[in-house]
Amino acid sequence: MNEDHDHARRSPAPHRHPPRPDHDDTLTRHRAMEIALRELLIEKGVFTADDVRRQVEDMDSRTPAQGARVVAKAWSDPAFKKAAADRRRRGLRRRRTRARPI
Repeated sequence: MNEDHDHARRSPAPHRHPPRPDHDDTLTRHRAMEIALRELLIEKGVFTADDVRRQVEDMDSRTPAQGARVVAKAWSDPAFKKAAADRRRRGLRRRRTRARPI
């Protein structure tokens, strides 16, 4: 197996695959609205095209392993679990949504 693609390796380095191209690049109504809104916000200076690129790269780099590390830390560290639950509740209050106990 290729060295940069060894699933058996247990390292903290994220598992990377090349980004998967969209299977369907049909211009749907929702895709057209997203493009129009994104371009308008860039034109108005709300954010830059580089900001969008960085956010997309950040989303593409996320893996299930990141969530698993947070869950494992919450299981093993009660203070971390409480802090995470408190942040969750504060965020939900801002959205006027009730938080369920963890």
